[in-house]
Amino acid sequence: ARLRDNKAGAAAGKSLIALNVTGVNQTVFRLCPEIRHGGNDNAVSDLHAADVQRPAQKHHSHHSLSEPAAVRAGPPRQFCSFRTTEQFPEEVILQLTPRYYFADDFRTFYRYFLSRPHTERTFQKGEYLWKPGQPYDRVHYYVSGSAVHFADHESGRRRIISFHGPGTLFPGYHTTYFHIELSLATAALTEVRVLEFTVPQFRTMFEADPVLAESVVNWYAKYVNLFLFETIHQEFNISLARLCNLLYLLTLNQPSDSGPVIGMTQEDIADILGMSRVQVTRGLTELRARGIVSTARGQLTVTDLAALASLCTDETVPAPRH
Repeated sequence: ARLRDNKAGAAAGKSLIALNVTGVNQTVFRLCPEIRHGGNDNAVSDLHAADVQRPAQKHHSHHSLSEPAAVRAGPPRQFCSFRTTEQFPEEVILQLTPRYYFADDFRTFYRYFLSRPHTERTFQKGEYLWKPGQPYDRVHYYVSGSAVHFADHESGRRRIISFHGPGTLFPGYHTTYFHIELSLATAALTEVRVLEFTVPQFRTMFEADPVLAESVVNWYAKYVNLFLFETIHQEFNISLARLCNLLYLLTLNQPSDSGPVIGMTQEDIADILGMSRVQVTRGLTELRARGIVSTARGQLTVTDLAALASLCTDETVPAPRH
């Protein structure tokens, strides 16, 4: 089917937007890689425009920190399914799937952020952007590099929560304090360059710019979606399904942006899933036996994505509805 952009929906800036579709009735579509990268279809550009509003009036031509290609390149990847509804029999609703890696969510604000009071900082690989025991007191806009966000439990176990890269803000802006935040940490996976804002500095921008404020709210919605996926879905899946769901989502969206090659150790995967190394090893052994993955030191490769998808749950790979 050929997507035609719905300018009214895009202009409304809704996080869930309807797009007209020709010849579609009660069918689910997976957004293919060619479409994800932008193509020539205006509908995709408008999907991005509605998801992350562009503050064109606040662009500045001069800045001290050069904008990397990773931030300038095409619209951010939106991994989603399309489905029609009875209320909109000839339209589809954008549904974002969970993601563990957050990037590009705020890249349209880059020049605006540069024009506001901030501190430019660089963190080397392994260095903390947010130290354990450090109260929440700053917001980072990632210019380049990637970092991992995690918590170390008092039992000694680590839980990886999410990954963050160019064009995103982390931690997100809020004005409350939670005791559990003292157990959280963020460490650089590569050299990371950021624009650092104090909470009062970011509050000034948040209160002055409703488009930025809406983007912050939408970002939190995506982050909450990940936690909902983890707590009310993954938690009840068998270990193999949990592993397959994670691997499938990582092939779509990960810090190394290497598609089927997942640059993580088995320990990293265990720390994301909250499973033991034994459970992860057992699951990967089964997937290797089926010819779905191959493993090497510090990475694994998905060799049969369709077979992997067939083992995922509907929350990860929505099944067609007729």
